[in-house]
Amino acid sequence: LGTAFKEERNGDMETAMSYYLSIIELAESIGNFTDTFMAIAYMGLSRIHQEKGMEKEVKKYSRKAKDHTAYTFIIGE
Repeated sequence: LGTAFKEERNGDMETAMSYYLSIIELAESIGNFTDTFMAIAYMGLSRIHQEKGMEKEVKKYSRKAKDHTAYTFIIGE
């Protein structure tokens, strides 16, 4: 997860997206106790799509993040 943030901060959004998607895939295979990690990854995807101006995707990934956590520090509310 730290790598995804690092890549995103360095401007390599495509690499960051692939890391976030890998995190989600791994978390789904492990089970429910990984919900917080999934929420963080979904919010990362939401931010990347925000940068690209893809509002439909922003809403989709934000919604998925909210489905996996109630922590406001993750979902930014």
